[in-house]
Formats: sequence, structure tokens, C-alpha cells
Amino acid sequence: MTGAFLSTPLTVMAMAILAEFRGTRPLAVLLSGDGKPYADLKAQSAEAPAPTASTKTAG
Repeated sequence: MTGAFLSTPLTVMAMAILAEFRGTRPLAVLLSGDGKPYADLKAQSAEAPAPTASTKTAG
């Protein structure tokens, strides 16, 4: 039963590591659901605006 809970995080971790290297990127693409291992990360970074001087707090 523990394997069922650990399989998803371990697969995601393996996909992230494999996607970092040119030689193993095809394996990461195979592990991803849509063929884009970092598609959701790029979408999140595009939605979040870059911090500006007015949004930084003085501290």
C-alpha cells in the first residue's frame, strides 16, 4: 500500500532530474503526461508578475 503513495512523488522527482540533462530529456518527456515536463512551471512563472520597487516592502 505504501508503494501506491510513493510512486507519484518518486516519478515526478525522477522526471524533474531527467529533464535537466540533454541526454536524458527524452525519458522525462516519456514520463510526463503531455510531453512537456516543465509546461506547468512555465505557465506559473508567466502568470506571476515580476516584483517591482513598488511591491517590495521596506524593511
